[in-house]
Amino acid sequence: MNTTAHENIKLIKRFYRYARKGDSDNAHAFLSSDIEFRERTPSLGSSDKHTGAAAVLAEALGPIDKSVLDYRLHIKKVFAVSDYVIVLASVRGLVIETAHDLNGPVAHIWTLRDGKAVCLEVIHDTDSWCQTVVEPVPVAA
Repeated sequence: MNTTAHENIKLIKRFYRYARKGDSDNAHAFLSSDIEFRERTPSLGSSDKHTGAAAVLAEALGPIDKSVLDYRLHIKKVFAVSDYVIVLASVRGLVIETAHDLNGPVAHIWTLRDGKAVCLEVIHDTDSWCQTVVEPVPVAA
């Protein structure tokens, strides 16, 4: 692994540590001012695209803590290819609106430039998220 890829992994791991502790000031420091957040499966009240560090923290990542009790991101694998860091994880918690347990795979694809995250793309496992986030619609007889 080259030095840039290794450093990028360290940066992203630090971001997750700060985010887990609720330290938004230090988490914010890792994000470019014009970072773009894209979510492939919009869920939990966030739309699928946000631009800017403040918007990403407040509008994309913030609503998760308000929608899921005991939200936990369990990182399983982190690897880097040049300026990209890929994080494979699972998300756990209790969805407040549906009272369903959430346990779903997720991938975070980070793009970094000059030591800052310029893009975060989040890809959820559609089936597991839909089963817990969306209340099932009764089937008419």
